[in-house]
Amino acid sequence: MNDPVASEALGSARSPAARRTAARLAAVQGLYQMAVTGLSADVLIDEFNRYRFGSTGSRLLDEEVAVEADSDLFAAFVRGVTAGTADLDSLIAGSLSDDLAIDRLEILIRTILRVGAYELEAMPETPARVVIDEYVGIASAFYETRETALINGVLDGLARRLRVVELGAIENEPAPR
Repeated sequence: MNDPVASEALGSARSPAARRTAARLAAVQGLYQMAVTGLSADVLIDEFNRYRFGSTGSRLLDEEVAVEADSDLFAAFVRGVTAGTADLDSLIAGSLSDDLAIDRLEILIRTILRVGAYELEAMPETPARVVIDEYVGIASAFYETRETALINGVLDGLARRLRVVELGAIENEPAPR
């Protein structure tokens, strides 16, 4: 490849971080599909592995370079969120304002929050700020400021509760808006 910009884009598209980002997006898309169609987690994972992952890659938002998602991470997200939906919803509800109930949120917002909450709770090796930034980024592909601010605030509140040791040094810092 003679084009240095294309080479750099392709290299970064193959990076572990890019593959994790693509897995997050695919998990949100897949869990949304499950909510709408009633597919089981195993059928969805098989479908994504057969038709969306593989040699053609999975498109990451509107990038021109195909990014291959980390299929194991994708499956972990789908299975973890599916198995723990009630517990995740309870966690999320604790970070919502009193006038906002989780069952009244749009399906996509609920899905983004569930995957983000799952990652904050089950994958402490990923820094909380990375988790929050990733899901706010996914939300911004679909929503304007109001919805992304909601997702940012809820995930930040969850991170402060679930990652006390990690975020202890910034506990007195005001939550981002």
